[in-house]
Amino acid sequence: MKYAHPRFSNDEDKEFCKYFAETFTSQMLESHLQLLFRRKTHFVGSRTLNFSIKFVSSCIKSPKAMEKLHPFLSRILYEIVIPVMLVTHKDVVLFRDDPIEYIRKQEDFTETIFMPKANVLDLL
Repeated sequence: MKYAHPRFSNDEDKEFCKYFAETFTSQMLESHLQLLFRRKTHFVGSRTLNFSIKFVSSCIKSPKAMEKLHPFLSRILYEIVIPVMLVTHKDVVLFRDDPIEYIRKQEDFTETIFMPKANVLDLL
């Protein structure tokens, strides 16, 4: 993500960032999309899911990556974004048993930084 956007880099890294973005971003995007879509039929850990969502979200800023991403947008929305945003049984139980803890978990920065739900909202 650091080298995918030349405009966000130092002056000394601009050429490398441009080369990196043109050469590797689309292949890395394919890899991350495969991980995201694999979630429907296989287990994908929350940290892996989280970082894949973050990478896809950062690719939206790149016109070349967005071209590759465009055909998958509806699939990302319906297979990734909406299911991750849904309230789970675990959430309902926690809210019923301890509503203050439920709210704290939703707003605690140290916990939300690795929660796919927070990154899906950024992606959306």
